[in-house]
Amino acid sequence: MALQQRLFHQCLKIILETLKWAGEQGILLSDSFGQQRHCFPRVAAYLADYPEQILINAATSYNSPVTTAGFHELGNATPNPRRTKDWILSHIRQLCQEVDVDDVVGYASAAKQLGLNAVDQPFWSDLCYDIHNYYLLTQPL
Repeated sequence: MALQQRLFHQCLKIILETLKWAGEQGILLSDSFGQQRHCFPRVAAYLADYPEQILINAATSYNSPVTTAGFHELGNATPNPRRTKDWILSHIRQLCQEVDVDDVVGYASAAKQLGLNAVDQPFWSDLCYDIHNYYLLTQPL
């Protein structure tokens, strides 16, 4: 399972490489009138079911994909802090200092204690924007 999680992120990193470059450097695209516009395309939406949300956000099973809540905290009245890009990457950096990344089983075991899966290089880690920004999704219309 740990290798499948890592493979998923590595494949998406390769697939999104062109979009990543275009989002940083910008590309010329034609608008509906045929005029060239300098655009910075980004991943604007990613529809995923719960297992894929867990995989994308480097969480372990039965945890919240959007907050730091673990299995036993999911029903609490007090909300947990959000699972942000900074939170995830800081915990991954901490793990990489403590555990050998190439020891997949050992890394996965240590990561599980922090509520993370075995992914050490999420596909979104080097994007120039934060895909974890749920601000627009959580605001009333």
